[in-house]
Amino acid sequence: MQCVTKLKGFPSRQSFGVAMIICSCNVISDARIKAALVSEDYPKTPCEVYKCLGCSPNCGRCISNVRLVINETLSMQAAGAAAQTESQAGAL
Repeated sequence: MQCVTKLKGFPSRQSFGVAMIICSCNVISDARIKAALVSEDYPKTPCEVYKCLGCSPNCGRCISNVRLVINETLSMQAAGAAAQTESQAGAL
């Protein structure tokens, strides 16, 4: 059983999902990294993600995990775009 505490002003787990802290020095969650990747000119490296979020890496232990979130998110976005293209082609 998972216990999720509702905090005033925070979205519910169902609407936001469960975020995982990737960088404890800057308190950056995977959700914030994913949100930074939605623009057309998205950050492509961990350092660009930090810059986009207004901070910089401190100890550096999280860099590989930031890279992992970037890669997974971009792969999911590419798969979603491919599926949308296929469904549009099938509708023709």
